[in-house]
Amino acid sequence: MPTELLKDRLARDTECEVYACGPHELLRAVADLTAEHNVPCQVCLESQMGCGLGACLGCVIAAPAEGDGIEYVRVCTEGPVFDARRVVW
Repeated sequence: MPTELLKDRLARDTECEVYACGPHELLRAVADLTAEHNVPCQVCLESQMGCGLGACLGCVIAAPAEGDGIEYVRVCTEGPVFDARRVVW
């Protein structure tokens, strides 16, 4: 599994930044591992994009809002690359 390779690497070197793409569950696992090691991580999310302009809201994901709560951001316009800490997995 790619996460095992990442786990080994992060055990040896936390002076890095991780960039990941792939299926949602893999990205969640990568985000969890990098958070455990306090390593910055950028994830490229895949989503169905009906219009690609942000009008249809078909590609929204949950993200922590400033303060408390959750806000929804559009993968097609605010993304598709996000800081892994900005995604509610």
